[in-house]
This record gives sequence, structure tokens and C-alpha cells, in this order.
Amino acid sequence: MANIQSLLIFSFSLPLLTIAFATLSLIFFFVLNQRRNAQHLPLSPPALPIIGHLHYLLKSPIHHTLDRLTTNYGPLLHLRCGSSVRIIAGSADLARELLKNHDAVFTNRPLTSVSRYVSNDRGFVVAPFGPYWLFMKRLYMTELLGSTTVAKLRPVRSAELRSMLRNILDKAQANEEVNLSKEILKLMNNEVTRMAASTASGSETEEVSELVKQFTEIVSSFNLEDYIGICRGMDLQGQGKRMRDVHTRFDRLLEGIMREKEVEKEQDKQREMKDFIDILLDVAANDNAEIKLSRESIKAFIRLLPFGSGMRGCPGITLAMKAVPVAVAALVQCFDWNVNGKVDMAEGIIGIVSMRVHQLILPVVPRLQPFPDIE
Repeated sequence: MANIQSLLIFSFSLPLLTIAFATLSLIFFFVLNQRRNAQHLPLSPPALPIIGHLHYLLKSPIHHTLDRLTTNYGPLLHLRCGSSVRIIAGSADLARELLKNHDAVFTNRPLTSVSRYVSNDRGFVVAPFGPYWLFMKRLYMTELLGSTTVAKLRPVRSAELRSMLRNILDKAQANEEVNLSKEILKLMNNEVTRMAASTASGSETEEVSELVKQFTEIVSSFNLEDYIGICRGMDLQGQGKRMRDVHTRFDRLLEGIMREKEVEKEQDKQREMKDFIDILLDVAANDNAEIKLSRESIKAFIRLLPFGSGMRGCPGITLAMKAVPVAVAALVQCFDWNVNGKVDMAEGIIGIVSMRVHQLILPVVPRLQPFPDIE
């Protein structure tokens, strides 16, 4: 009986001892590797075994955390995010110097676990620096978001702006408050969607906006796979499953829009104004193009709109400089916005951008009497 009890105790203890040994080994190699690399890196705050400095970055908003860290440890520091290292530039001058003198180092973007489901390396945002990326960049700058195309698509933006003003006017006349945050977000989503696919129906535009919202929520959320190597491919948080669902729905929607345009072209139907998908389909059909665009490349183009600096600078700056001032001017010129008390400017991370935690909901009164015709 004693031998059986000893055997049971040993059988139960062996897995625990194995786990304990593996954990201690990981901690040992982490500490050893950290000391080995410390002399080649800037300063950093104290790190934890395995996860490194990830516990700092789980606090929101992240830019406030980084500001505090650079204040305490200097304008240039390094953070160990699980298996990878990040270098943080804490001032505009330092960031400018890094991008000016070492821009080539930052031209490639990491391919995250969820972005593989969307575009692999065919999307402009995550494509590695090389002939394909350079071709895509020129296409963005000269064809899609160049001044000529942006000007030609002005009627699309004007129609969406009029729609927003009409909604606000209806609420003002009914003495209802206006959720300005919601209206502006809807305006931006609709403008981009209609410039990409001007023939999309109202329901398709709404579906695209919803899919974009879900996509940004998944991409911007913390995913253990991107930081802890042994977790890669496990989909412990279910984000891979969610992204596959969004990808399937997005793919089906865009495929339908693209097919409609191809049928129109086969029937020799000419439209005066070409949207982004029209332009990309023309490039894909050009046998003499430098790079042959696939249908997946076109879909990845539409899904991912890039932002950044240096070589990876946002090519949509021309569009933003034309669309944003017009929308702000219309809101200021057409309505009086009544702010009761002080506006709460507390920040939070919504999707992949920093926004106000609380939406801006205001009573509004038309400034112009009679109000101009916006039909």
C-alpha cells in the first residue's frame, strides 16, 4: 500500500516539477538574454520575465504611458514586448532625426497574426519594402489619391456632406440633440466607402462601415500571439476566428461590387467618374503594367488605408486636406453649437486611434434663416 501511495505521489508531482523546471529555464534565459543585449540598447524600465514590459502597454491611453516612461528614462528607450523589442522616440525632434537618417530601417512593417488573414503581404500597409510596395505607393500617390482623382470625386464627398447637414438640420428643427461624434465618423466612413465604390448601395455602404469597425477593433486589440512566440498559431483569444469571419464577409461584398463593374465594362457602359475600384480594375487589366494586380491585391488595397511617416507616410494627406476643412467649415457656418459647461476631453483608445472617451452630444440651432437648399 505504501509503495502504491509513493507511486501516485511521484506520478502527480512529476508534471508539476516539469512545469516548474520549464518556467525557471525560461526565466533564466530571459534574464541572460536581457543582460547580453542591454549594452546595445537604450535605457528601459524594469521588466518582468517572459512578458517583458507588456504590462506597461496594457494601460490606456498608451501615449500617456509612453510619455511618462520617456520623462523618467530619457527621450530614447527600449521596451521588450514578450519576444520582440521596441525602440521608443519620446520627442518630435528625435523621431524626425530617426526617420531622416534611418528611414530605410523602418520601411518594413511587422506582419501581425490577424493581418495575415486579411492580406498576407499583399496589402500596402504591411507589404515588405521592394518593387511591389514601390509600385503600390506610386499607384496610391498618382492614381488613387492624387490631386486629379480627389478633385474628380468631389461630387461624392459633397453628396455625403449634404446628407450629414440634412440629418443635423432635421434634429435641430425637432429640438433634438446631435451626437456630433457619431455624425462625423459616419461622414468619414461614407465618404471613403463611396470614393472606393461609388456604385455601392446604401445597405452595402452600411455593411462596409460595420465591417471596417469590426476590423479595426480586432486589429487594434491586444493579441498574445504577436508577442509570445510559443503562443503563435494557437488563437487563444479567438481573434483569428473573428478575423476570418470578417474577411469572408468583406471578400464576398467586394467581389460582388467588382463583378458588377466588370459586367458594366463588358456591356460597354461608360461612367463619367471612376472610383478607386474602377481604377484598380483598369490597372489589373493592363498587360503592360509593371506589377500584375490580382483580385486579392485589389481587395487588400480597399481594406487597408495606411498612416505613418517617412517613407511610409500617409498618401491620403491630399484627400484629408481637402475633405476635413470643408466639413468643419460647413458645421461652423451652418449651425450654432451650444456647449453647456466644460467639454470632457478625457481620452481613450477607440479602435486604432485615440479619441475622446465620451461622445460629443450637443444641442444645435441653425444659423442661417432661411436655411439654404441642400438637396
